[in-house]
Amino acid sequence: MVNSTFNNNVVLSGTGGAGSGGAGDGAAGQALGGAIFILDGTSRIVGCTLASNGGPQGGASIYIRGIATTTGATVTIENTIAADLMAGPQEIAATFGAGSAVTATGMGNVIESSSGIAGVTAVTTDPGLQALANNGGSTQTQAIQTGSSAAGIGVMATCAAAFPTGSGGVDQRGVSRTSCDAGAYELGTGSITIQQGNNQSAFVNTPFANSLRVRVLNGAGNPQVGVTVTYAPSTGGASATLSSTTATTDSNGVAEVTATANGTGGSYTVLVTVPSGASATFTLTNLTATLQLVSGNDQKTLPNTEFPKELVVRAVNGTGDPQSGLSVTFSAPGSGASATFATNPVTTDADGLARVKVTANGTTGSYTATATLGGSSVNFSLENSTNLGGSGLLPGGGIFRVEQVIKNKKDCSLSGGDPEPLGGLLLAGLALGLLALRRR
Repeated sequence: MVNSTFNNNVVLSGTGGAGSGGAGDGAAGQALGGAIFILDGTSRIVGCTLASNGGPQGGASIYIRGIATTTGATVTIENTIAADLMAGPQEIAATFGAGSAVTATGMGNVIESSSGIAGVTAVTTDPGLQALANNGGSTQTQAIQTGSSAAGIGVMATCAAAFPTGSGGVDQRGVSRTSCDAGAYELGTGSITIQQGNNQSAFVNTPFANSLRVRVLNGAGNPQVGVTVTYAPSTGGASATLSSTTATTDSNGVAEVTATANGTGGSYTVLVTVPSGASATFTLTNLTATLQLVSGNDQKTLPNTEFPKELVVRAVNGTGDPQSGLSVTFSAPGSGASATFATNPVTTDADGLARVKVTANGTTGSYTATATLGGSSVNFSLENSTNLGGSGLLPGGGIFRVEQVIKNKKDCSLSGGDPEPLGGLLLAGLALGLLALRRR
């Protein structure tokens, strides 16, 4: 018996027939085996649901009797539910006569009560069967729900084995046995659906923007809670490092991990599976880009002032085309002579350019500032200095101001700060003229 439902069957005991010719009355019939009565021989019960049956004297769902002295009864009960006793002392019972035997074996069952079948492995927790109903297929079934004691406990090889050894990979309705539930109705893990993270790209050695998120549903389309989801990225060449290779579904059936592109460019897949065999596949791409130094190298400024030129880089792909919308990070030493950036990171524009204003800190010295995008970087040589090379021009356009005119001497002190270079030169000329007049 495979993939079948037995519901609301009751066996009744009868009275013995009246004797005649002085013979005594016949013995009363026995109420054994409400749904199935097995007498000797070999039987196999696989993927069945027996519920709300009655056998007042034993075996409400199944009664097994061995009377033959040479063979007796050999029964396999596997991936089966026997529950919701209507009448009788137990769901399944087995007895045998003198010189006979009953051999009962099997695993992956839910049997709420039994006797005489020690070789059959089963859990006794109520499976929470729903009422007999049209759940699809040509005959009625009794559904189980998420969290049922019958969910996922069946012997997978028996679920997959061809009839009559096994269920043939389907339940009574013809629905695939994806998680191998006990009974004639497969709740199963119906599908894995990708919720976010598919078909996205990230530059090498950088995180992907979206997590790899899936939702696991059972055969009835309801969320599967507490399912272990396994993520397996391609190996060799382009791939990703995951925050974890497994995740457990939450109350909504959702599981997710984050991914970071490795150092190799190219497209690849991440295979997602659950124990039932359902799967989904993410496609990811690791992008490569190269930074080119455009301007801003080899410059110096006074401490605590802005450098005359911005630091500018260009991002290009393998064919030299500008790449817009990429995030370029600028960095400088964390101690000693260094600088700060007006904006960081900086997004490349339509021409692939990322530019940033940079300001020296208060410490003098030479150092390197770096622009980085994925695995590509360029360096800028910068210097914070009080000696700007004797050019007579200070940062910001060579602005001068007369600080002091000393009456009895021929020198004057100049420093940066006037709003106009010409104004500074005029003041210097005026100061020299005044000195010449006083000498006369």
